[in-house]
Amino acid sequence: MRFGIREVADVTFRTLAEMVIGGQTFTVGEPVLYFESLKASTLTGSANTVFATGGRGANKLIGWDGDKEIVFTIEDALISQESFAILSGADLVSYDGSATKAKEHKKELLQLDASETVTCAETFLESETDYPLFIYLSNGSGEIGEKITDGSYTNNPIIDFIASVHVDLVVGAWVIVDYYFESTNEVKSLVIKTDSFGGYFKIEGACLWRRELDGADLPAYLTIPRAKIRTNFEFNMTPDGDPSTFTFELDAFPATVSGVGTNVLFLLDVEEV
Repeated sequence: MRFGIREVADVTFRTLAEMVIGGQTFTVGEPVLYFESLKASTLTGSANTVFATGGRGANKLIGWDGDKEIVFTIEDALISQESFAILSGADLVSYDGSATKAKEHKKELLQLDASETVTCAETFLESETDYPLFIYLSNGSGEIGEKITDGSYTNNPIIDFIASVHVDLVVGAWVIVDYYFESTNEVKSLVIKTDSFGGYFKIEGACLWRRELDGADLPAYLTIPRAKIRTNFEFNMTPDGDPSTFTFELDAFPATVSGVGTNVLFLLDVEEV
């Protein structure tokens, strides 16, 4: 019986051991992610063959197969913080906007009002080494000019230039204010460290295979009992062309499957209804 395949799989990642993602603990066998917006799902198998050769013409006499490899690649149209954390091996840190707040950067081009002050959109952090405040002269197009060090911001987020000795700081002058502030919104932060790598998961995929005989679509199920994510990623952030997609590559490792046996790389079941 023959089939045609023109269907992307819906894929589920399940834990092989207890793990913590974004502060949530997942026990063994729990689904961690559902991929239901995939653009492609590709299963690739390969093996190396070496040969004993000899005789006139050095013909191949015997072959040995080895280094069998199964790679499962999925390309997602969308990504979440959780899926990117799994892809990159990153820590997922949550800030609730109250007790713990995320630090965010902001740059504003502002014009001095009649009081020779500017008002920033956010309350900026002051006197913090990791989150400095900078003020520059500018023109209306936002080019960086001379750095200003004589502003007063005791009424944060208002910066007062009345006492300034800089001759260009008059009503209508433009300045750039570069600063950091604490977000009051809930934020999820991805932290990638040098020792952050993708983990091991059980992979399940479900799609449809079309039977040649009658054109019936039959459910097909792919299982990789133990797979490791390759910690490779690429974001294409461009204003034109097709939107960026997100690729996950997984290497299959041999595992023992109850009722099937040992050294199982993947299973493929097709329902014949």
